Amino acid sequence: MQHLISSQTRGALFCALASFSLLASCAAEDEPDLSDVSAELGNGLIDTSNTPQANAVVGWGGCTGVLISPQHILTSAHCGFINPVEPGLDAQGTGEWYFAIPGARAQAGMTSGRKRLDGSVTLEVGYDRPGADLRNVAVANASACRSTCAADEACKAYTYIAGNSRCYLKSPGSWRPVTFGPDSDNAFTTHVLAMALPGREDFLIAKLTEPVPANVATPIPPLLSVPGNDPLAFFGDDWIKMVGYGAYYDETGREVGGDGRRRVGWAKMTEYPYRSFGVLQPNMFLLAEGYDCATVLPGDSGSPALWTDPEGRTYVVGIAQGSQACGGRYLATFGVGGTASDGTPKPNLGAYLGQQLAVTGVDFVRDARMPSSTFARIAACDDGRMLGMTSGGRLHQWVPGATSWAVVAELGAGVKDLDCHANAPIFLDASNRVRRRLSTTTQTIGTAPSNATDLAYAGGNLWVRRSDSRAYELVSGTWRNRTHGGTEIERTAQHLLTAAAWSTNPGRHFLYLRDLAKLSSFITLGAYDATDFDMHHPATSTEPVFYRQLGAGIDRGVLIRGNAPVR
Repeated sequence: MQHLISSQTRGALFCALASFSLLASCAAEDEPDLSDVSAELGNGLIDTSNTPQANAVVGWGGCTGVLISPQHILTSAHCGFINPVEPGLDAQGTGEWYFAIPGARAQAGMTSGRKRLDGSVTLEVGYDRPGADLRNVAVANASACRSTCAADEACKAYTYIAGNSRCYLKSPGSWRPVTFGPDSDNAFTTHVLAMALPGREDFLIAKLTEPVPANVATPIPPLLSVPGNDPLAFFGDDWIKMVGYGAYYDETGREVGGDGRRRVGWAKMTEYPYRSFGVLQPNMFLLAEGYDCATVLPGDSGSPALWTDPEGRTYVVGIAQGSQACGGRYLATFGVGGTASDGTPKPNLGAYLGQQLAVTGVDFVRDARMPSSTFARIAACDDGRMLGMTSGGRLHQWVPGATSWAVVAELGAGVKDLDCHANAPIFLDASNRVRRRLSTTTQTIGTAPSNATDLAYAGGNLWVRRSDSRAYELVSGTWRNRTHGGTEIERTAQHLLTAAAWSTNPGRHFLYLRDLAKLSSFITLGAYDATDFDMHHPATSTEPVFYRQLGAGIDRGVLIRGNAPVR
């Protein structure tokens, strides 16, 4: 954020400071686009915008968070007073939602538990959950205390103390109010109902008691993956916006606590993964080279890093963890996890977000109708058959009701992709030809544009995607470039499916990526290690059916519309 002291003085002050939370050197020669903020200059660049998108970033419990669905905030776990290493959590995350309750701390002689949204209650031996007491009763043991909490609708957690055989039932009540919108005439206040976190990372999703009206704040979706897990190449020199309610430096360079106003700054991604306090963290990136030395400061924990793509769509790409001179340390929403250099396992944050929140997405289940399979490419036919092709080009077929896959043809080595048209296999061969397999012969339909890698059939026409990610449609014998704007596909496409019959605007492409799916809005398909996806649109259904080859089986999925959580 900008300041009124000179750039030279500011750079000397700010680049020497490193504290926890967001502010404003180290200035780059180019400048970010400031046109999307209505701001006043003074004690930082203060964002006075009252637009629904600007209002998605909210001050919360001494921290900052961002609305990623009408009813969910993404922030840091410590902002919810929760230890990232809560009892029962592991590096992959439990995938469970718990009522908002006090955090746990190790304590001999005590047993605690927390209530899930489904009403079940955990058992945490050797832990205390202090505070938020509802009442206490005498019980025989910890199991009885747990049962007492389960039977009491108001109880959201409990602690049993063996020394006095007392059971402390806990309820946070209307916990942690959250107010969206700076305009008192248009503000909306709600509370935190429940929380979910993957464990081993300072990363938290908070569920609100009710959705935030769209005229007050509109969600900003998280970016769940980047091609090749190479964000430095993907974002390049793009400015990334930092937004938070934290502290700032006054005109003398003195750090001052947050004053309830939203401040903005811009920086560039310079390191991923990032070595924080001597430990290489696989999910962390560094923003540096901050415009006017934008810096994360106390109160900015949990604040979003926002990136706007070439077509003007904005995504959350990170959540602030701490300060760095003229920038900050962030956990990546697209982080794939792994093991930190100190041996700590870290969760796949992109997959976790994709599992927990689908901002219009697909809910997959293992398709038990089909026998096990491991294919490089799959395709769904309208008559219910599935096609599967091995990496060597051997084509298999499954017919509904069959107990095994049958080998039906040898398509040859080097086949790039497979689909089903008029219930017959079509494929893109090593010579870039689109071919159709009939019962005993193979027919050449035509030659695709050079360097084609993916094939799909929809809306009565063939589509291909080239290695440069441009999409082409075959219309009346001519391949026509359908790349919308020429940028989004080029930067993000990894796999192509088309669904023109399902589209409200059939003339535009539909892309589903192997790691991240996009329609005209944000969609996730999850399961980043899936080898292939396909979909078809049954005539008897208003919705498409999705398939993915994952591990040794095929999963079938249905579309979840809107911003509802998967669970």
